[in-house]
Amino acid sequence: MPGGLQLLANDVALASLGATLTATTDSSDYPAVNLLQPARKTVFRLSGTVPGTVDVDINLGSVLGTSVVSGVAAMNVRSDAPSGFEPTIDVYQSASPSFGGAAVATFPGFASFHSKRDKVIKLASGFVAQYWRFRFTTSGYGFSIGKVMLGTLYDLDYFWSPDSALGTVDPSDELRTIDKNPISVAAGEVRYEYSLLFEEVSDADQQMWDAIVQARLPFGMVDALGRNLHARLGGSRRIDFGHKFGINPSLWTFQVPIEIMP
Repeated sequence: MPGGLQLLANDVALASLGATLTATTDSSDYPAVNLLQPARKTVFRLSGTVPGTVDVDINLGSVLGTSVVSGVAAMNVRSDAPSGFEPTIDVYQSASPSFGGAAVATFPGFASFHSKRDKVIKLASGFVAQYWRFRFTTSGYGFSIGKVMLGTLYDLDYFWSPDSALGTVDPSDELRTIDKNPISVAAGEVRYEYSLLFEEVSDADQQMWDAIVQARLPFGMVDALGRNLHARLGGSRRIDFGHKFGINPSLWTFQVPIEIMP
């Protein structure tokens, strides 16, 4: 369990930002390039008998390649293998596409992932590298993965305040027949939302949340129970920042709506 809330933001593994990708084994139906999309439900999938090693190489380009990456994530990971034979994922970084050197992170067997099959890992240090490799070592069984992330890992030294809440949202729309009887129409999956209250936190943490709002992208989160989640700002995608100027203008209080990605 972490010592506090962890957030993986500033994701640079995105096609929209210019990142590109190649895979040693790919699929025409569920291609590896799906890993560079913001959502976790558009997957890269290999089925049937797959090679023992599958490399997915990401080129961040010369601009994004100057970003400091201190955390990585694998989202919506699933395997066709029986228990004990799930793939492992090793992550490598390099200044060139040749990839020498040891892995900087290893995702253990999929059984250790959170129930939504997401996992966030803090790297031992920040790395600046243009090229990144996710190596899947398989037992020949198929697998799928919805998203990889390379970004900034914020390891906060606090949990949220006690008045925070976790809610379950029914996305159904209610219609009425001509004689006013209600009809519930499913409009998506049941989703979960946090309402996290932060009281008297620092300027640096306020600036971090402000940057997340401005990025308008999903982020990784490890919550107070150690659950690894893919999330985005919920509700109106808005945070109202306030602080007590007369007491300490460097301490902030605000509430963050967070929606867990389906």
